[in-house]
Amino acid sequence: NDTFDDDTEGLTLLLVKAYTCEIYSRQGRILLQAGALLEAAEIFESAKVLWTEVEISIPQLPDDISIIVSHKDLVQLLPCQMEVNEALFYFSKSHYDHALESFTKAVELLRKSNNFRPKYRTVDWVGPSIAGCTPANTLYNESVNNMAITHLYMCDMSNAIGLLEGVVREDPTAFLTERVAFNLCTLYELGSDNPVGVRRKKTLNLIAKRFFLHDIGTESFRLS
Repeated sequence: NDTFDDDTEGLTLLLVKAYTCEIYSRQGRILLQAGALLEAAEIFESAKVLWTEVEISIPQLPDDISIIVSHKDLVQLLPCQMEVNEALFYFSKSHYDHALESFTKAVELLRKSNNFRPKYRTVDWVGPSIAGCTPANTLYNESVNNMAITHLYMCDMSNAIGLLEGVVREDPTAFLTERVAFNLCTLYELGSDNPVGVRRKKTLNLIAKRFFLHDIGTESFRLS
């Protein structure tokens, strides 16, 4: 069936582009960490071009296929990935206001998709859990964490702490990670008197124990 073959070829090409976007995003972030800002910008721009092609391609697929693709985790997360790429690049250039704006857009997109909580779905035949792409809950957690760091660089300690406390309250099991615990406890030290900071750190440690988060080392809570 020529139509079926054409549809399959179109779907395959779309998914290849989507996965390439994911790969470019990871490469760009590695380049940022290495200080290669120009090269990172070029890689991020290539990812953006591919994402535009994916966006244009989805409506051109048959309805039944386009609905499936548009609801797959990888494709749903690409707009968020593009915002995060932009935010990280702005942050590396010390444009913290623009970085915060892009991180906020990424978080809003993830909330709108309602797809950032870890869950098992047997209907998924492609997705982060199988294909190795960044899971939605990880992208969400990292984006909120980076928003908090951006607030810190903007000397806005209150919002930095509030963001991390908020994500812990949302779902401690999913979002209270070693990085969040360490960063939040560091903020407590910077933004509170010593007795208050110690009390807050102990409270966070108790939350981790309450939810059996044994993979978070005690050093993350900065308790001597």
